[in-house]
Amino acid sequence: MDELFKCRNYREFLRISFPGAGAMRGRRLALAKKLGCQTSFVSLVLTDRSHMNEDMIYATAEFLKMSPQETEFLMCIYHREKAATNSLRSYYDSKIQTILNTRQQVSSRLKEAVTVPFEAQAQYYSNWLYSAVHTAVLNPATQTIESISRKLRVSELIVQETLEFLLSWNFVKKTTTGYQAGVNRLHLGKDSPFIVQHHRNWQMESMRSVGERKKEDFNYSGVLSLAEKDIAIIREIMLKTVSRIEEQILPSPDEELVGLSFNVFKY
Repeated sequence: MDELFKCRNYREFLRISFPGAGAMRGRRLALAKKLGCQTSFVSLVLTDRSHMNEDMIYATAEFLKMSPQETEFLMCIYHREKAATNSLRSYYDSKIQTILNTRQQVSSRLKEAVTVPFEAQAQYYSNWLYSAVHTAVLNPATQTIESISRKLRVSELIVQETLEFLLSWNFVKKTTTGYQAGVNRLHLGKDSPFIVQHHRNWQMESMRSVGERKKEDFNYSGVLSLAEKDIAIIREIMLKTVSRIEEQILPSPDEELVGLSFNVFKY
């Protein structure tokens, strides 16, 4: 659905989703059945000779299995296109921009992420170990103090102290065989006063990995000179990458502990 958020004309998006040729041409017939209309009417809409009504647009969103945000955006560009006054178009322009601004936040691309309670944030994000230990216990091979200590190369005493804090906030739970995650995914909003420390923790860990020069690691840094418009494009590419990583790791078995850090910033 990434193409949806580039469109300001609902029929432009429908033409992308329901092409008249190729492997997906049969979708127009399926959509017509969903809408309870003739395929010829769908063709009229897609060639800018007619409009769908609001119920049809919503049914189209259901047909495409859109998320609530995607559905809202499609409805907004539909109403903007049909607006009869500049003031009403401006109203929908504002709603469209709000959705686009929300999508620029990494948190909107993450699934099943829980926010750390504010009272716990100061300690949880004070040191990389808290999130590392919290993530390590997802793997059945690192659910004891001894195995976590070996994996992270820190003392068992420090691991034990870290686990005690995580237990106190139910981020992990103790079982007869070791420790398991009580909450799998945590997210820190960019407006948190601890966001700088969180990024600093993992930037320092990434620098440690650079020094180790392990063949399986990947490290990239660079300074670029480019057009102003391309900055936003690169940022969107990275946000899409975050989304693709999320899609990849959600069904992935917990076998390895991996640090991830990449940035784009403007001087």
